[in-house]
Amino acid sequence: MRTNLWIFVISAMLTLSCGSLASAALLLEPGVAYRTGTYDGGAGNTGKVTGVGLNARAAFALPVLFAGVDLSYMFGNTTPDNGPSSDTTAVSFGPVVGASLPALPLRLWAAYLLWDYSTQKISGPPSYDVISSGTAMKLGLGYTAIPLLSVNLEYVMHTYTKAENKLTSTTSDLSPNVKSNEIVISASVPFEL
Repeated sequence: MRTNLWIFVISAMLTLSCGSLASAALLLEPGVAYRTGTYDGGAGNTGKVTGVGLNARAAFALPVLFAGVDLSYMFGNTTPDNGPSSDTTAVSFGPVVGASLPALPLRLWAAYLLWDYSTQKISGPPSYDVISSGTAMKLGLGYTAIPLLSVNLEYVMHTYTKAENKLTSTTSDLSPNVKSNEIVISASVPFEL
C-alpha cells in the first residue's frame, strides 16, 4: 500500500513538472537543526530525546518536484523517565521526494530513511555504547520567505529493530521495537546549481 502511494505521488509530481525539463537543476541544501521528542521501548522503557545537529539534502529539482537523498547527523541526550541521561548521536540517510508549491513560499517533502542508527553512550562503570538500528519516516514543511533561507518543521518517526551492545559484542532483535517520534526545527540554505 505504501509503495503504491509513493508511485502515485511521484507520478503526479512528474506530470506537473515535465513541461519544464529544460529548467532542471541540482538542489543542494545544508542546514542546522534542533530536535526534541519521546521514545517508547515497551515495558516502561520510555523517555525523552533532545539535541542539535546538521542536515543536508541533495536532489534533482524540477520547477515543482525534487527527488534525491536526505542525510541527518544529530547529537544530544537521551533521558529515560526513571534514570540518568546519556549522550546520544544519530545518523540517518535515505531517499526524499518533495514539491515546491507554485506561487507560495512553501515546500513539502517526505523521506524514507533506510539507514537509521542511534548510538547511546552508557556511563559505567564500565562505560559502553549501545547502537540501535532501524528505519525512519520523515515528513517536512519548509517556509522560504527570504531567498536562500528556509525555516523548516519536520516530524520524524523512528523504528529501531536491532541493538548492538559494544560491551558484550552482542546484537539482538528488539522486541518490542523501540519507537521514537521527534519534532525537528531547522534552518537551511537551499540553492540550485
